[in-house]
Amino acid sequence: MTDQAGAAARIRGLAAEIRAAAASPLEGHGRGLVVVAGGARIFTNAYVLIHMLRNALKSELPVELWYFGQAEISPAMAALLEPLGVRLVDANPVIAATGANIRDGWQLKSFALLHSGFAEALLLDADQVPVSDPAGCFDWPEYLEAGAVFWPDIIDLRSDNGVWPLLGLQPRRSVSMESGQVLVDRRRHGAALAAVVRLNEAAEDLYRLVYGDKDTYLLA
Repeated sequence: MTDQAGAAARIRGLAAEIRAAAASPLEGHGRGLVVVAGGARIFTNAYVLIHMLRNALKSELPVELWYFGQAEISPAMAALLEPLGVRLVDANPVIAATGANIRDGWQLKSFALLHSGFAEALLLDADQVPVSDPAGCFDWPEYLEAGAVFWPDIIDLRSDNGVWPLLGLQPRRSVSMESGQVLVDRRRHGAALAAVVRLNEAAEDLYRLVYGDKDTYLLA
């Protein structure tokens, strides 16, 4: 079996597993911001984002910052965030406890959403800087009705992309979704979030067909 054929078979098998999986209700409390940021460069972006939230926008929205272990967030970095009211979440023990195949920051974003302590979460890339308090997003009529809001990307997911039949989905041209910002009520969409994580665990195969993690939300 060629590598391409093997990847196709693995994606088909994954789709069957996702459909057969029992949905577990997600728990959580309150509303908050989820940011994935580790290492000096990305941490700098996250610090600017959170500093702006607290000092320029006067936002009191709770923040979780997820990262891969002590190699990414040093004691000095943690000390900088302490007065800004940030909950640091080392992803490594959570990944180990769940047995998930999560190895990089793109994959970690959906995993952090799935395992966040918030009932309702706004995922922001570390280099996103809101111009107003993002707490207001949770009261948008569109969000209250659907329980999720996505932002469009500039490149559509085409109907002739091979990912559709491999996942057993009807091919169609669809507006592509951003993953730099995702607003979701975890209690209403736990099954979809679990599917997003499973798709991102298959990054080695799936990312050949879609651009990183962003369209895994649409496909889920």
